[in-house]
Amino acid sequence: MTFGDYIDRERREAATEAAEEAKIENTKSNIFDLLEIYGEMPQALEDRINALNDIECLRELHRRAAHAGSIEDFEEQMDEVLRNTMAPV
Repeated sequence: MTFGDYIDRERREAATEAAEEAKIENTKSNIFDLLEIYGEMPQALEDRINALNDIECLRELHRRAAHAGSIEDFEEQMDEVLRNTMAPV
């Protein structure tokens, strides 16, 4: 492997990581956007969502946020999702 090959591989890996991180952050932002219609979000809930880094878990939470009837309803849904995925709270 040449030095140029090494640099190319590192760049590809960095780009892949950056894309995954962008997906995670965008999904969190979309969840917050959906929930803001119910008023101010409790800081504890925002912190819990921000602590998550599993994209599949966040996608499921996004779907649940789209159908939640309130912040409290979403929190219950989030607890269920986290119990089922065993993601960190």
